[in-house]
Amino acid sequence: MSNPAVSTHESILENTRLCPLLSLKQDRKLVYINLGSIVTGNMLDKHPTYCDPLVRLYMLVMNCVMENSDYDILLITSNSGENFEAMFRTYLTRLSENKHRLHFCDWINQVSFLRDHQPAMFVYHGGGNSLREAVTACVPLLVIPFFGDQLCTANVVHFCGIGRSLRLDFSAGDGNSNTIDMEETYLTAEGQRYIGAGLVDVMSRLEGFRANIEKLKQ
Repeated sequence: MSNPAVSTHESILENTRLCPLLSLKQDRKLVYINLGSIVTGNMLDKHPTYCDPLVRLYMLVMNCVMENSDYDILLITSNSGENFEAMFRTYLTRLSENKHRLHFCDWINQVSFLRDHQPAMFVYHGGGNSLREAVTACVPLLVIPFFGDQLCTANVVHFCGIGRSLRLDFSAGDGNSNTIDMEETYLTAEGQRYIGAGLVDVMSRLEGFRANIEKLKQ
């Protein structure tokens, strides 16, 4: 059984260990997960206690994807630190027969990857640059925002019909907060159900989302 591919500051397009992933059979689909360096880097630097809930959130998303045998996963860790990657490695030991379906590295040339390999879905945090890159490459989105303008981007994705935003499905507290508390939203029983439903929804409507992206680009 193959091991998950890991790179260190190496473009995925130059990483020969990921070549099998980039040459998936036509009956295989790829979910690309990247919550960005702002979330996995800056946020964790300022709030180290977020590490555990963030890894749990990643695991939740990956478990939901793994339930559909047609999909593989490429996950970007964005230089998140030793503790963060150690938690991922612990998670990998639990995958057993599905381990070959998960690939991760710490950096990617995202523009080239989205353009040249067009994953079925892009799960991300709601950054503006990634939104533009996904639209250019015609890749449907599932947005899991955390703070700031990510919440606005999530709204844009929802109202333009180019993917699914989890921000609109439920609110934390009075709904007016500009920062989402993972423990109070995504990791609650309700939040976990919404994430699972969101992934299933995007998977079932990929062609419709792509059509809307094409209209948006015109």
